[in-house]
Amino acid sequence: MIRDNKSSTVLTSQGDPSAIEIAILEQSSNMGRDFQFKNRLAVNNDRVSVIVTNMSADAEKSGRCRDNVALLVEMTDAMCDNVEMRQTSMSRAEQLQIS
Repeated sequence: MIRDNKSSTVLTSQGDPSAIEIAILEQSSNMGRDFQFKNRLAVNNDRVSVIVTNMSADAEKSGRCRDNVALLVEMTDAMCDNVEMRQTSMSRAEQLQIS
């Protein structure tokens, strides 16, 4: 899930998300930065939430997965910041041209 001020975009590996998947993502986004329950992991940041539904029972593999997903979420959040800054700059430039 990628959130901005106006809306959220949810993507899954199986295509369009179901209403249940969206509800789970919305609920898990309020459960702290990292949240794990059995074989499911949710990693959240200001604008991005990712859920892994099939975490390995092996501690080493699940640790690597957790680290990689956390890095993915951080990088995606930074890219969202970049996109927002570019949109703001473009909007300001358009306003200056209109003035």
